[in-house]
Amino acid sequence: MKDNKKYALVTGASRGIGLAVATYLAREGYQLALIARRKKPLKQLQEKLQVEHGISVHIRAVDLENSHNAYKAAKQLITELGHVDILFNNAGIFLSETSSMSIENFSKTMHINMFAAFAVAKATSEYMKKQNSGYIINVASMAGKHGLALGGGYCASKFALVGFSQSLGRELDPYGIKVTAICPSVIDTDMTKHFELENAKKIRPEDIVQTVDYLLNLSPNAVIDSIDVLCRAII
Repeated sequence: MKDNKKYALVTGASRGIGLAVATYLAREGYQLALIARRKKPLKQLQEKLQVEHGISVHIRAVDLENSHNAYKAAKQLITELGHVDILFNNAGIFLSETSSMSIENFSKTMHINMFAAFAVAKATSEYMKKQNSGYIINVASMAGKHGLALGGGYCASKFALVGFSQSLGRELDPYGIKVTAICPSVIDTDMTKHFELENAKKIRPEDIVQTVDYLLNLSPNAVIDSIDVLCRAII
């Protein structure tokens, strides 16, 4: 018999949006499984959330450029949790340029932003289909809907993620599983610290937290396949 606890898996959990959402989910009483590339900050976050919120936190330090490792880590963590209600599929990188981008950097961008997202969503959906419930939230971007002159590789990966999310939502709907792609513009995180837009004009990670809270509190029949969070400065 399933207990009354709630369970969530978060990728890219050690900083930025992932850290903000992981902290929010901990406050909401979710038992957590966290994936990030670096072990030390992930371990520090594990200890902090367990002490402050009295929840269990399972962690894996994984290089998500290898999608097979991403799939394996997600499967192992969900097995440890025993259940998964939410996937916040957030890990990603931004490497600039379009035609001048190196093949290596284009490949790395696609592997982390799309292939790893697919692998983790695949592992998660396999469990959710058995449960006939769950919510997969993929962090895409407005760059997944509008091309950027100096962000062709990033845009390609996020366009792919938006399309994948919509298809996955159609596929999983009969199982009672929702899928949403969140598409923000520029957020004040480490990834955007070198952008020309000043930090004071960027979206805050807390704006994404509130977006997640809104999605999770919709009625079962309300489905949003993508939601845009625009930055006023660049509308």
